[in-house]
Amino acid sequence: MKKVSVIIPCYNQSEYIFDTVKSVEDSTYENIEIIVINDGSTDISTENLDNILKNFENLKIIHKKNSGVCESRNKGIDEAKGDYILPLDGDDKIAPTYIEKAVKILEENPDVGIVYCDAEYFGKIQKKLKTEPATTENMLIQNRIFSTALYRKSDFLKTEGYRNEMLIGCEDWDLWLSFIEQGKQIYKIPETLFFYRKQENLRTQKSIKFLNYFKIRKRIISLHKNLYKKYFWQVICPMIFCILKNLGYNILKFLKFLFFKIKKFIRRIYFKIAIKYFNLYPNIKRIDKNQKQKEIKNFLNNKSFGNKKVLNDIIISLTSIPDRMYDIHFTIFSLLTQSVKPEKIILYLGKEKFSNGEKDIPENVLIFKNFGLEFRFVEDIRSFTKLVPALEEFPDKTIVTADDDIFYEKDWLKNLIETHKKYPKDIIVHKHLNVICHCEDDRSEDVAIAKSLDMNEITTSKLSVSPRNDNNKLQKKERKLYEKI
Repeated sequence: MKKVSVIIPCYNQSEYIFDTVKSVEDSTYENIEIIVINDGSTDISTENLDNILKNFENLKIIHKKNSGVCESRNKGIDEAKGDYILPLDGDDKIAPTYIEKAVKILEENPDVGIVYCDAEYFGKIQKKLKTEPATTENMLIQNRIFSTALYRKSDFLKTEGYRNEMLIGCEDWDLWLSFIEQGKQIYKIPETLFFYRKQENLRTQKSIKFLNYFKIRKRIISLHKNLYKKYFWQVICPMIFCILKNLGYNILKFLKFLFFKIKKFIRRIYFKIAIKYFNLYPNIKRIDKNQKQKEIKNFLNNKSFGNKKVLNDIIISLTSIPDRMYDIHFTIFSLLTQSVKPEKIILYLGKEKFSNGEKDIPENVLIFKNFGLEFRFVEDIRSFTKLVPALEEFPDKTIVTADDDIFYEKDWLKNLIETHKKYPKDIIVHKHLNVICHCEDDRSEDVAIAKSLDMNEITTSKLSVSPRNDNNKLQKKERKLYEKI
């Protein structure tokens, strides 16, 4: 029984690497070695990664400086002792029978050089990955085979491997075309045996930008000139169509982005004029960012909270998105300078939007770690689920949720907590929109809560929004205003 070497590059995928390796260990094919290449991950130490994978047999871990997926795969294959190679990304999985069935195809068909299968997305998105059967002609138009396909190491050694020229993306496409140049055939197993974790990938996003998309195809053609000369008339029109389709996609994406920015700019100017000159929204205050920036600088230089009362059972939870990270330091500063100090202030961030962890966070936000701010990277969250991670992590604590675009006055937290002490089983809010209390005590009628920026004490544990017709437009207007300012 010939050996199969499974090559797993890993960069900041420590959360998923155990499941990936476990899927390989569960294979029905017995003669397997697993090589994990830690490509300079920053989300875990080398010791902790070793500890996570210490119980797996026939596993080797290579730690190296970050140099990209091409060098990582090449390094793993250099170290591999197997006759067959199966690349696998550090967050994907394979079915138990994939390797056994793929090896059988290669054993019985010496002309076949690449064996792959049907695939499915899993994780946040669960659906079948649509792939057309790969042929020489359609492989010249665009890649049809994902990276996790089985091939012979002897065939690989006849190529230039995963070339750094393709570091921007599609390095596997380049390799498959090199196998085709050797006269190797492609075989697709008509079963779903590979599972691809769908999440935002920086390399994938870059590769579909028009200039990169065009550069990749230009580079592919230059590396495989003879193939493209041979099949020129079969592929020229479809390839031009694909390039134009990508151009249209990127133009539409840019126009949407431009429309959003213009809309945001107009809204900002409108509210600035409405508040500053016409006093249309008297309850809303605007901060002087230059002045607050000076206060933040003084705060950072003093490196002290002062003598504040610490509320040991209070957790402040907030979430954000990349677009707001460059202003969120004002919000965080206002939370850190409250008149009372919470036990923790935690910023929960979605892994898909912050795929590089703390590297995606601006320095002017990271610096607040020295003053108690903590970061958690969790499964991507939306506005209506932003409390969930904090409630799961601290089920016995009192959670205070804050928006990421508001500058909070010094007694904001104190007022919330004092009201909470009066009504410990209830939900306490500062600002709301026509909330109706469905009372569970001896009061028979619902109680409408008036709109106010002052503290409102809601004495119920069951709340719902009341669609009042008389001022519904005003409510929507105010709601949008508070979301943006």
